[in-house]
Amino acid sequence: MDFIMKRVIFLCCKLHIQRNG
Repeated sequence: MDFIMKRVIFLCCKLHIQRNG
């Protein structure tokens, strides 16, 4: 279950960076 949380956080970070450009 830990790797799932890591993946979710990673995806959130990626989306956040893309949004900021």
